[in-house]
Amino acid sequence: QTAFPQLRTVSLQDTVGRRFRDVRLGLIKTGERNLARPLLSHMGEGDLVHLDRGFYGLEFLREIRRRGAEFLVRIPAHVKLKAVLGTRKHDGDYLAWISARVPLAPGEQSASGWPSTTKVVRILVRVLEYRFRGFERVRLAVSVTDHSIPALDWILQFHERWEAEIGFDEIDFTSIVFGILQ
Repeated sequence: QTAFPQLRTVSLQDTVGRRFRDVRLGLIKTGERNLARPLLSHMGEGDLVHLDRGFYGLEFLREIRRRGAEFLVRIPAHVKLKAVLGTRKHDGDYLAWISARVPLAPGEQSASGWPSTTKVVRILVRVLEYRFRGFERVRLAVSVTDHSIPALDWILQFHERWEAEIGFDEIDFTSIVFGILQ
């Protein structure tokens, strides 16, 4: 009864073969990260997860790493990251900490010994900044922090994420064809 979307879809899809590993549906009010959490159960050693900026969040990224997978995520424009001293290899290629305060677990003591209800957790990431002519500046964070893989390779790898959009287009086309054939 409305012209506006009422359903949100989050999927885990292979970029090479466009095969869907899992799909989650929820009301449009449901956050993408909340819908995506169950998808993390499909991830493991050797997986590289491409994430757009809507999935940027320390706990979500930590969960990917706990499963042995790596991530490559676009950093939202409002997020400020400071380069770790002495790690800047080239302009726009450096190491930084993603950090946040999280509640202490029941019975957990703060590391400082001072009374506290929170602690700081963090992940070391490699940050890559670039701009294509005519487009806005993009910043990526990758959990693989060694510099043996060139920055350009990571940037090109991130753009493989658009294969998922092609996969969605194929579903839309299949749905339309299926509807006509009935």
